[in-house]
Amino acid sequence: MLLPLILALGSVGLGTLVALIPGLSGRALGPVRWIAIGTCLLVVVVSLVPQAFSGVGFWFLPVFLATFLGPHLLERLGSSRLVHAHDHGPHRLVMELGFAGVLVHQFGDGVGLWAYAHDRVHLDVVLALVLHGVPVVAVLVLGFFASRGLRSALARATILGVATTAGVLAASAIPGDLVEEVEPWLAAAVAGLLFHVLVHMGQTPGDTRGGPAHA
Repeated sequence: MLLPLILALGSVGLGTLVALIPGLSGRALGPVRWIAIGTCLLVVVVSLVPQAFSGVGFWFLPVFLATFLGPHLLERLGSSRLVHAHDHGPHRLVMELGFAGVLVHQFGDGVGLWAYAHDRVHLDVVLALVLHGVPVVAVLVLGFFASRGLRSALARATILGVATTAGVLAASAIPGDLVEEVEPWLAAAVAGLLFHVLVHMGQTPGDTRGGPAHA
């Protein structure tokens, strides 16, 4: 369990450094994001979807669609109803909704890292999970740093690390004899989540100083 924890916290830590080191985010965030997009797309198409299909057939589709469309539907709900229902601080509410979405995303990353980090066959999945987390965390931390200062940005980064760790610990509680049964469904869920993230990152402009984006 130590390796998934190191990878999970390393991804969050690297994203935080990219966001907070002066001058680094402008140079590094764009290339890291596009490398993550390419890696995620390759892993989803070549590894995760075939693994899920071979395990449960087309029954993987509802799980894939749930993790792909679910975050988008939550974003739409937050922007169309919750934001307009509050007269004070709509920008803050949007940021908090984005942060809540990233917390769920980081928890899912922790689960995925635990499931795949112990198996050298799935190093591509591990690489995709680690790489795509860097720009996701960086954009969010950068947004909080720009709007609320360093203390808030570091506090949010810490909470993201806790959420990722919680995902690893929760997944490690799954009995060993259930892992093989759960793995195709987990592959479908991780594929949907990665596909959502790569679509979102592909639509995010390179300059992120205007505010946080979220997955």
